[in-house]
Amino acid sequence: MAGTNNTNNNKKGPPADPIKVDGSPLADLKVLKADLSLPIPTGADPDYRSSLTLKLIAIENYAASTPADLETYLKKALGAINNLPRQSNPEDQRFKNRAIAVVQSALKVNKVPRKFTAQAPDKAFNEEILKRSDAPVVSFMSWIRQELAPESIRRWNSANVVTAAYTLCSKHPGWERRGAPAFATAKALTEKLTSQGEFESFGTVSMSNLCSTLPHLIQAITLSGSSNDGLDAQLVGALTRIVRTCHEEPNIEYFHKMLFAPLGDCQSVYLTSEGQKTLCEYASELIRLTSTVKYSGALEIVGDSFRALKGIVSWTNGPEEERHLVETLKGLNNRLSSCAEKFNNQTVVAITSGFQGVDFQKLGPEAQTEIARSFEIVAQGISRMEGNLNAKALGMLLYSLSTALDISSEPMRAPLISLLSEAYQRRPGIQSPEERLTTLSDVGFLCTGLLALGPCTSKYPGMVKALWEIIRKTDYRKLGFTTDTDEGVASWATINKTFALYSQQFPTHLSDKLVRLAPSAHFSASRSKSAAEARALEAIETIPGASIISKSFIDGWEIDLLIKLPNAEFLIVEVDGKHHEEPIKRRTDRKIRDAYLRNSGYGIVRISSLATTDEFRQRIEPIVRSATPQLGSALTIDSQLPPQPAAQHATAHEPAETPLPQSDQPRAP
Repeated sequence: MAGTNNTNNNKKGPPADPIKVDGSPLADLKVLKADLSLPIPTGADPDYRSSLTLKLIAIENYAASTPADLETYLKKALGAINNLPRQSNPEDQRFKNRAIAVVQSALKVNKVPRKFTAQAPDKAFNEEILKRSDAPVVSFMSWIRQELAPESIRRWNSANVVTAAYTLCSKHPGWERRGAPAFATAKALTEKLTSQGEFESFGTVSMSNLCSTLPHLIQAITLSGSSNDGLDAQLVGALTRIVRTCHEEPNIEYFHKMLFAPLGDCQSVYLTSEGQKTLCEYASELIRLTSTVKYSGALEIVGDSFRALKGIVSWTNGPEEERHLVETLKGLNNRLSSCAEKFNNQTVVAITSGFQGVDFQKLGPEAQTEIARSFEIVAQGISRMEGNLNAKALGMLLYSLSTALDISSEPMRAPLISLLSEAYQRRPGIQSPEERLTTLSDVGFLCTGLLALGPCTSKYPGMVKALWEIIRKTDYRKLGFTTDTDEGVASWATINKTFALYSQQFPTHLSDKLVRLAPSAHFSASRSKSAAEARALEAIETIPGASIISKSFIDGWEIDLLIKLPNAEFLIVEVDGKHHEEPIKRRTDRKIRDAYLRNSGYGIVRISSLATTDEFRQRIEPIVRSATPQLGSALTIDSQLPPQPAAQHATAHEPAETPLPQSDQPRAP
């Protein structure tokens, strides 16, 4: 009769139900599986037994796993068996009870003694955290540090740490730029998180909330410079352990929107070399875990995974980090190539944005081969799309791959050309109403693509001509646009500098709309000035002969500080944060922006945002003195200072707010 156990497993006779395992748990699992294969009695459910058997077979396959992985698999299997519906047939129900008992026994034998059960948050303490967060940010940070101090009697658990970090980030944007108090707060949270992470497991929601604070905590830790006592590696290492040992299957919404999204924001932070390695390991662990999530093969999910790449590739500075990148790309390419869904515009934007941090020239052969494979898959996906690319997809594709546009060697060159050819063939159609430009953002996205093509117009003249053709044929009288939004401001700036770069005449109705957006753009620029720019301003104001000119933009290019020199020429001082080291930003600064502004008669000096007030003065003062007429050319400039391009342009003029319209035809900059 089914349900008996007649195998000699250190027992005499059939055991009572549920089974109590005294021998090897996996051996008893084989006995149970054998019993399930016996003839099915009347009233039993064959599908139910088949489902239970499949789960037991899966458990057997886990036997060769590492202890930590086996524990994880057994916990998931136990949950799956528990979730099977209760059966009316007593025999079937006994089988379920036996299966639960066997897996529980196996779990007990194979348990890795390193985790306690995740604690629920102290509700009263959580409410106190939320209440305290209404105070000014400095007071709230001070209270967090006080409560986290070793001498404090307050007992935090993981959920309380998450609440404090998440509430700080969500209710006090920009707290990470508060200098020493922010560093001290991030350090206290990191150290508590590290200690708690050794003893508690994290649920999906708690883990997701915590991971979403990653960029802010890292910024607070690293804005003081590269020396941070290894806190960046400590923080990311703790998150890696949390993700690796998570026993709860991640909810796909939390997993992608809150765990992956922060990786892209980590592109513009300062990290130690050890911090770079741990961030690559963390990202690789997220990608691995994603492949276990239900619907992980869906096109939208794979696209989101690619989007997170830009937070990984920025830190690929050695063999160890490149290994993580190669493994990640291989996994993503495999999932993308096996996906049967057709590409859409959102997919193209997501996948290509993952390459924004890539410095294509410095990657090794294996990474280049995987990127070439990505280009091939995306080209094939675009060729099978229903309809054409929209303005956003085409513009962002060119922007995201802009640092690859100058590639002249294999293995990436041919796949890149193929991808660009497909994008050209699928450019927005003027004749199709649904593909026309309908908002100012659409124009801005096409201009984004034109800016990316700026340094290499001679290589891609067809694409340049096609984009201008779309822009010229748009009816701007019906074009929708919004003011006082980041999207509107970004579109205003991008359109202005693109028309200036290519010396294009503004269509009348487009010009009218840009004029209406200008106040919002200038207000946004003045509001976004950083503390580092304030230090530079403070230093420059003390230099005799230097006059600060209040300008936010020159021909659509946002500038940090503009100085009128004693010889009536102009000097732009750029205070560069970490994001200026990103490959695309570096290319834009050097090959497009600075070249255009120098040709327009402006000198440019770039100084790190980590510089002190004294360092700003030391860099700027010799330039001001050399521009003083009575000194002539007798003054010797420090050889380490950059050349002064402004001195080469005797016709430099007062900066205009918008570009001067010229011809109708595009030209190479």
